Amino acid sequence: MKYQAAIFDMDGLLLDTERVCMRIFQEACEVQNLPFYEDVYLSIIGRNAAGIETIFRKAYGENLDRLHLEWRTRYNAVVKHQAIPVKDGVVELLEWLKAQGLPIAVATSTA
Repeated sequence: MKYQAAIFDMDGLLLDTERVCMRIFQEACEVQNLPFYEDVYLSIIGRNAAGIETIFRKAYGENLDRLHLEWRTRYNAVVKHQAIPVKDGVVELLEWLKAQGLPIAVATSTA
């Protein structure tokens, strides 16, 4: 099969956002004196915002709004001042695709 282009998702595929988000979520839970449920957190990976809210609302109930605010504040500070790590092999793959003359695009559902 001859490919005509390559389209990548940014979060979790090109950039290691999942590990960064999880670390920040753990910190937010600690600051808010809430438990961190690793199994719940792992179940949100790959879901859209509505699906994530449903899962977290079930786990954190009335505490979700303050937990989300804590997480969002911390996350924004990190992405504003630190580079999100590129996943292993991404640079080499993109260079190879470029050498092949394939158009490359990034698609994301992240707002």
